[in-house]
Amino acid sequence: VEVDYKGEAIPELAESWEASPDAAKWTFKLRKGVEFHNGKTMDAEDVVYSFNLHRGETKSAA
Repeated sequence: VEVDYKGEAIPELAESWEASPDAAKWTFKLRKGVEFHNGKTMDAEDVVYSFNLHRGETKSAA
């Protein structure tokens, strides 16, 4: 998900998303068939890893 110049969320790797009523839980529908440069297909585990990396919660986070 990216944010455009108007501050609107636009889909990229996620086709759609929705929040729970209290916004404590978010559900993303991932685009199918997205491949990394090495040919591996993106899955939910990759997205979770990326979120945690940016939050500083992985061993490789600096």
